[in-house]
Amino acid sequence: MKTLNAYATAIADFTERIVEAALTVFMPMLTVVVVAQVIARYVVKQPLSWSEEFSRYMLVWVVYLGMSVAIRRQGHMGFTLFRERLSPRLRRVIVFVSEAIVAMVLVFLLVGGFRVSMANMTQRSPGLGIPMALAYGAVPIGALAGIIQLTPLILKTHDRGN
Repeated sequence: MKTLNAYATAIADFTERIVEAALTVFMPMLTVVVVAQVIARYVVKQPLSWSEEFSRYMLVWVVYLGMSVAIRRQGHMGFTLFRERLSPRLRRVIVFVSEAIVAMVLVFLLVGGFRVSMANMTQRSPGLGIPMALAYGAVPIGALAGIIQLTPLILKTHDRGN
């Protein structure tokens, strides 16, 4: 189990670096476009026709990629008050069950998001003219990154139980 966990952790580390690099580019792009839109709309009085759509799609990408980083860092909200009062064995069970539920949701997002992306491969966005699959692709890619980040956590929880 330790070698499987080591491989899963190495893959998760690599994935986290890629996701963080993408987020390092996406967040400033989103900020610059939103600020440019505000200036164009309220100062120049000529709003940018594409900026709202770009910002919306970029925000979706940031949310779904950021989800995987939060999974890795265990940064999502949780009810630790109740969990801390449980016995160590029951706590492991609760953590494992919650991680399994998260994994199921991520698999659902991966499969469903992939289907939606593929179904919209030829549809173009009205403002940018890009394939809608690029916008919808945030869901399966973010879910896959989340699964990759969750796997070492599940293996670690399972390993502690043995």
